[in-house]
Amino acid sequence: ADSSVRLIISVMKEAEGNDNVKATGCWVLSNLARAEESASNLLKNGAAAYALELMQTVADSEQVHHACLALLCNIALHERIRSELCRLGVVAMVINSLTIFPNHEWIQYTALQTMQNVANSTGLCYELMEHDSVTPMLNAMHYFDDHDELLQCCNWIFSCMAFNGDNGRRAILQRQHHIAKAICQAMKTSPEHGGVQFTGCSALSNLARNADLLDTLVDDGMVEAVTNAMRKHEGHAGIQKTSCRCYVVLAPSKKARQLVKSFQGLALCERVLDVHPSTGAATEAQEAIRLQREMDGGCCTLL
Repeated sequence: ADSSVRLIISVMKEAEGNDNVKATGCWVLSNLARAEESASNLLKNGAAAYALELMQTVADSEQVHHACLALLCNIALHERIRSELCRLGVVAMVINSLTIFPNHEWIQYTALQTMQNVANSTGLCYELMEHDSVTPMLNAMHYFDDHDELLQCCNWIFSCMAFNGDNGRRAILQRQHHIAKAICQAMKTSPEHGGVQFTGCSALSNLARNADLLDTLVDDGMVEAVTNAMRKHEGHAGIQKTSCRCYVVLAPSKKARQLVKSFQGLALCERVLDVHPSTGAATEAQEAIRLQREMDGGCCTLL
């Protein structure tokens, strides 16, 4: 396997000026990278390093960039070797691709998938925070607002960043208003897509951990987005759980409680108890009901 990888890389290097050969080689290697052992061998034999080199030397080739990103994305699938990949500088290069190819939908999507794989490792999420990853992500959500999987990727990355303690929230604090609006808009644009709704609710609930900005999140449309997700996806336990968690973290905001009441949010929480009993969704629903009634000065007879 090692000799095959070295041979493919050698052929690519010898094909000076031939973007087709370089791109095809990367696609072959990206298919191999789906298996963890193969991905580890690719990393050991310099495939990732060469892909990063190509992205610099063939900077204007969309074809080569897309294939290189696919290779890096599949290597980043495997948690055990992600940190080694990041040490090569993959995050900075991927974000650079988002910036220099803003109108190429599949480069944007593949780059975001790579970032999502990195963000899935809490210890590596800081890599995204050290670079300006927020601006190109917001741009991608704006320009490709009909690409559900791309929106889902961005939502999840923002969720991971906001979940990553105070450092993560500080890293996106200045853009929190824009991020929340983009997430709410994505949920409005793709109401039927369970992945967009689930990751959107997850991201919003993590953003709302900053108690000082609850009213801002409400103004950005968080309550409406979450409530619509609950109504549209009653049978999706994950969406119901993350939606109710949003109600929980928003409970200290009087403005949020008033909106939850006007949208009949408590009735939706009570419905969760019927549809998803003895689940995490039911636990979050119970807490949302308790907090809403306690903070409004009522008693929680349901519990």
